[in-house]
Amino acid sequence: MTGRYKAYPEYKESGVEWLGKVPQNWSIHSLKRTIDRVTNGIWGSEPDNENDLIVLRVADFNRNQLNISDDKLTFRAIEPKDRASRLLKKGDLLIEKSGGGDKTLVGCVVLFDKDYPAVTSNFVAKMTPKKGFYSSFLRYAFSQLYTGKVNFPSIKQTTGIQNLDSDAYLQESFVFPSYEEQQKIANFLDHETAKIDTLITKQEKLIELLKEKRQAVISHTVTKGLNPDAPMKDSGVEWLGEVPEHWDVSQLKHHVNTVNGFGFSSNDFQDEGVPFIRAGNIKNKTIVKPDIHLPQSVVDKYQRVIMNAGELVISMVGSDPKIKASAVGQVGLVPSSLAGSVPNQNVVILREKSSLIKQFLFYVVCGTPYRYHLDVF
Repeated sequence: MTGRYKAYPEYKESGVEWLGKVPQNWSIHSLKRTIDRVTNGIWGSEPDNENDLIVLRVADFNRNQLNISDDKLTFRAIEPKDRASRLLKKGDLLIEKSGGGDKTLVGCVVLFDKDYPAVTSNFVAKMTPKKGFYSSFLRYAFSQLYTGKVNFPSIKQTTGIQNLDSDAYLQESFVFPSYEEQQKIANFLDHETAKIDTLITKQEKLIELLKEKRQAVISHTVTKGLNPDAPMKDSGVEWLGEVPEHWDVSQLKHHVNTVNGFGFSSNDFQDEGVPFIRAGNIKNKTIVKPDIHLPQSVVDKYQRVIMNAGELVISMVGSDPKIKASAVGQVGLVPSSLAGSVPNQNVVILREKSSLIKQFLFYVVCGTPYRYHLDVF
């Protein structure tokens, strides 16, 4: 990557281990020297049509473009006395002070590049850059720090929510060129990242089209067969339509044995042992490794629900019918790494009878007609 860019005439040691050498004429100092003030946010009260104002939350952070997403803005009643110091100006930085998680540490920073009046929520603080520091450059600087987890030592966690000590975090050092060069670097990054984002969007659209094509191939083949010239008959099932004349139309229950999981006691949950599979673990046609396990001594009492590699499982509950990936009826094959695991009461194992081929059963329940049947009925 560095081969694309012209080297600076001279470099120096930054004195910061993870930074290494930096251009000779760049300054190295704490982040605190770039920020005029940090102002904590406010949540306000329920909208009253008199003092309503946009309150920006962590959920409004666009972590890819490092700015604010306008999709679902929140309005709260904010008294005039609470607005003065908190109103955002274009060019302010917003820092997440509370929240985060195992995969997304607290401390993300985005740029406020909007013209509408707004304040931040109580989980977000406003950082006003000092004169001589370009806001867009600073957001990229904070992005580099966040990616490198430089914020991690400043995180405190006591009640399950991560809290960022912003005073401690701003003591961390970074490297800063002149204001003019900050502008050039930020403009370059804006242009380059926009090109990359465009490519990502195009690839995502292509992936979705390929997924649809894949699904269409599966759905057509499991309901119409491989012979396009085969005589057809009405299946008698509205959502199924016509099927090959020589095919048998019957209920799925005649071809599989269903085994319901068991509602194991949470008192038996532990970090290691036999993997315990819940509906939320069934994703993308497989089962993701769970974080809850059971003692082998408990599982031994429920041999009937112990799962074998390659068996088909279906979730009996879902969180959002509008989102296919989280709707009821998620289908997955048990990977060999989770053979011997056990499901809870919201997961059903489908064990095919001798007349049904396992792979065919898998494609049947993965097909669009079956998915449609679940969503409608």
